[in-house]
Amino acid sequence: MTNEQLEQYNSYINSKKKDFNEKIDRIKKLEDNVNLTNQQKAKVLKFERDFKRNVENLKNNRLSVEMFTQKYEDLKKIRNEKIRSVLTDEQSKFLDEN
Repeated sequence: MTNEQLEQYNSYINSKKKDFNEKIDRIKKLEDNVNLTNQQKAKVLKFERDFKRNVENLKNNRLSVEMFTQKYEDLKKIRNEKIRSVLTDEQSKFLDEN
């Protein structure tokens, strides 16, 4: 990678970190506002940890921005589906609205 490509890559990664942190805030808001059970909290936190670990692995692979973006979005989709699988309909509705 050239220095310019590396800078672009790092900039993109940093923007995704910001997105990730915003998502964590959303999860915390979900926990606080929809009364997740302890079992739900444990599962959601596990899904978030797995997601974060997978994103770190992606960053270490030094993929192209396009490839990283695709794989990142795929991981996000999987994580979101897993989270929704442990929520009630009412909790899912709250997540959609916020």
